[in-house]
Amino acid sequence: MKVLIADSINKTQEIILKEIMNLERGLTITALVRKVSKRYKIAESTLRWNIEKLKSLGLLTCGTSEKRGVPVKLNGSGSLLLEILRGRSSAGERSTEDAVVVRSNRTGPAKKRGDENG
Repeated sequence: MKVLIADSINKTQEIILKEIMNLERGLTITALVRKVSKRYKIAESTLRWNIEKLKSLGLLTCGTSEKRGVPVKLNGSGSLLLEILRGRSSAGERSTEDAVVVRSNRTGPAKKRGDENG
C-alpha cells in the first residue's frame, strides 16, 4: 500500500503531534499550548488553531470549552501518522509500505506528497 498524507499537515502541526507524544501525560490544551509556545516561540493562538485542525482531522482527542480538563492525547491515527513522519525523517526517504489517509482541511482532492501530477 502507498502512503497518502494530506498536504494539510504543516510544520506547526507536526511539532504539536511530536510534543504530545514526548511531553508528560495528562496535559490539557492550555498546558500544552504554553509549553510548546515557550519552547518554539510560536504564538499561542497559532497553536490553538492548529490543534483544532488536528482534532478535526481525527488525529487527537482533547477537552472542549464545555468539557474542560481532558488531557490531550494522540489517537491511533495520530500515532501512526507520527511514526510515519518520524520514519521518514530518520530514513531520509518516504516509506511506501504503510497507508494513512487523512482528510484534507483544504478544498480540492488530497495529493500524495511529492506527486506533482495530482
